[in-house]
Amino acid sequence: MKEILINCGYTQKSGVILNGGELEDVFIEHDGSGGVGNIYKGTVDNVVPGMQSAFVDIGLDKNAFLFAGDISAPEEARAPKEDIRRLVHKGQDVIVQVTKEAQGAKGARVTTAVTVPGRKLVLMPMLDYIGISKKIEDEEEKARLSRIMSCLKVEGHGYIVRTDAQGTGEEELKAEMAYLEEQWSEICKTAKSKNAPALLYSEDSLLLTVLRDYCDNTVDRIVLNDKTVFEEALKIALVMAPALKEKIFFRQGNLFADAGIETKLKKLLQRRVWLDNGAYLMIDYTEALTVIDVNTGKFTGDYDLHKTILRTNLSAAKEIARQLRLRAIGGIIVIDFIDMETDEERTAVLKALEEAAAGDKIKTNILGFAPLGLVEVTRKKTRLSLADSMQRLCPYCEGDGRILNEKTIVNNLLFELERCVKNHETACAVLRLNPYISAALKQQNDILREHFSDISIFVREDMSMHVEDYNITPIRKGEEMADREGLVRVL
Repeated sequence: MKEILINCGYTQKSGVILNGGELEDVFIEHDGSGGVGNIYKGTVDNVVPGMQSAFVDIGLDKNAFLFAGDISAPEEARAPKEDIRRLVHKGQDVIVQVTKEAQGAKGARVTTAVTVPGRKLVLMPMLDYIGISKKIEDEEEKARLSRIMSCLKVEGHGYIVRTDAQGTGEEELKAEMAYLEEQWSEICKTAKSKNAPALLYSEDSLLLTVLRDYCDNTVDRIVLNDKTVFEEALKIALVMAPALKEKIFFRQGNLFADAGIETKLKKLLQRRVWLDNGAYLMIDYTEALTVIDVNTGKFTGDYDLHKTILRTNLSAAKEIARQLRLRAIGGIIVIDFIDMETDEERTAVLKALEEAAAGDKIKTNILGFAPLGLVEVTRKKTRLSLADSMQRLCPYCEGDGRILNEKTIVNNLLFELERCVKNHETACAVLRLNPYISAALKQQNDILREHFSDISIFVREDMSMHVEDYNITPIRKGEEMADREGLVRVL
């Protein structure tokens, strides 16, 4: 059974697609995050000719980035040489759509070539042509859809016919066109009535995204746990696909807890991914790309090393495609498969990866093996990764993922203690430390006796302190300690 669960929590909406009890996709709703597809009325804050770009204030924490090539304009405005200053100017109001979400220190990337997506069609109000999905391979079907759309289309507006439009009749396409044109009309009205910066259209609606893009004939049921959202789902289904109404159900409670989804989501946030045969993947994220390393782990195979390596890589290829989809990993991906000796083996692994990625709704390109033996993959960024959706940058390590070891911390601590002793007429010192560092310090009795024998050292353990932090309070000769509770003497 294939089902969609939409779990409406107190602070967040989440959705999953389950096929036979196994996760097939995960969605997290982002309120006000500037998600891909959102349309804003913004103001050009700065024009940078050297970068052929402009920075647009759309009301988010960071200004959006608008490249000259992403600006819809008459050809005469671009001749003889494209110049951002001929296209936009500082203080100008512009309607833009997010094509890439803000990440790290970078603001969102936007375009003025706005689109309004439907289930079977995509409206392009700034362009005037008909495009047919490349995934529709039947030439007769392409021609049929093109004829229908040419007759129905509004002058000055363009359309892309999506893959789901295959076999759709004229009346259904006409109804969806009317729905999209009405949406665009509402966006234009909102733009006239609001001052920049303002959100005109949101693609952040998890419900709309799931019902529009993922509910096909293979879905058996859609379950929601919020009565209001359930009623909204019925209304959307009535417009988009009336047959869906019979598959939408309401059920109270935490849908994820009941189905064991929360445990599965925690696993998707871990670096290590175990394969069924005992091998594993290591997935690491950087700002520029995602790196995936394949390891044999506990899988030792039989007697043939080449077969063991090939079986591990083939198994890894299938799981990698799944992890990219579930974790919503986009951009550049580099995969380090276990080294193989023959071209036949490498070809087999690439084929397995391509087949596993074929069912992904997000465009994925398998570029093959690079000269260094790494496989290069690109996957279109359409939404925040699962890690970015559910986690934040560690305030302690600032994304490094590593901390100083105990030996280094104790070394730094003793240097600081030496400085305090020299600068004060110190009789004793009180050290407030994390218990792990306290234990490491107590192991250095010989060093303490050799270098600090003329003072007394007390430790107060504080579990709330970060491992790398410490506090030294020098007590001068003749002074009394204000608080001796919890102190342990180490020297």
